[in-house]
Amino acid sequence: SSLPLIVYFGFFHDRPAVAILLLVLTFLVLLAAGSRAGILIGLGVVAISVGSLIWRGRLGTIAMVVLFASFVAYGYGALVQIGSQQLDPDFGRREFALTTWNAIQDNWVWGTGFGTFDLVYPAYEKRDMVHALYVNHAHNDFLELLLEGGIGAAVIFGVYVCALAARAFQVFNRPLQRLALLSIMVILLHSIVDYPLRTMSIAMTFAFFNVLFFSDTGSRPASLKEKRHRVRGDVLLPSAKDNAEQFQMAI
Repeated sequence: SSLPLIVYFGFFHDRPAVAILLLVLTFLVLLAAGSRAGILIGLGVVAISVGSLIWRGRLGTIAMVVLFASFVAYGYGALVQIGSQQLDPDFGRREFALTTWNAIQDNWVWGTGFGTFDLVYPAYEKRDMVHALYVNHAHNDFLELLLEGGIGAAVIFGVYVCALAARAFQVFNRPLQRLALLSIMVILLHSIVDYPLRTMSIAMTFAFFNVLFFSDTGSRPASLKEKRHRVRGDVLLPSAKDNAEQFQMAI
C-alpha cells in the first residue's frame, strides 16, 4: 500500500534513485518471504502508479480504469487462493463469511458490540466446524463491522464510501491524491479476505492515506525559484513605489 507514495516521491521530488532503491528493497523482502502473490500484486500496484502519472487524456483514463479493474480481480483471486492454501478447505474463509452473515441477520439493527465477535461467532457455528482452533475474526472486515456495529456502522461506512467517490472526481488531476486513493483501495481489497484494519499499524497507515487523499497537499507545488521570486517581489515592490514618490516630490 505504500508503493504508490514511493513512486510519487521519485517522480515529483527528483529522487528517482532513492525511489528505485526502496522499490527494489521492498520486492527483495517479498521475495525472501516467498510471497508470490505479494510480488505480483506489488508489481500491479507499481504499474498502475507509474501509469497514472504518465498517461494523460481520456484514452489514458480508460486504460487506467481497465488496468485497475484487472488488478482488483486478480488481487481478490490471489488473496482467496492464499486463504484456501493456508486453511483446510472445510475450515476456510467462505465458511467464516457464511456463518458471520447468519449472525448478522439476527443482530443487524444494533449489532453485537465492538470486540464481541469471538464471543458471538460460536453460537452460530456448525457442529462439524468446531475444531481445536477457534475463529477470532471473520477474515472480512466489512462483515465483522456490520455484525458488531449493526446498521449504524453500515451507514457510517456507506457515507465514507460516498465521500471517497465524490473526492475522487475532485482530485482527478492531482497525482498525490490519486496515488493515495490507490493505497486506500489496496487495504480495502485486503480487508475482503482478512482483517488488516484490526491491527494498529495498518489502521494508522490507512488513516494517514486518508489524510493525504482528503487534503490539498501537493496540489500546487511551488518550486524554490518561484518562492524566491515571491520574496523578492514582496520586498522590492514597496521600495520601488517609495522611490517613485520621492522622485515626484523632488520634481
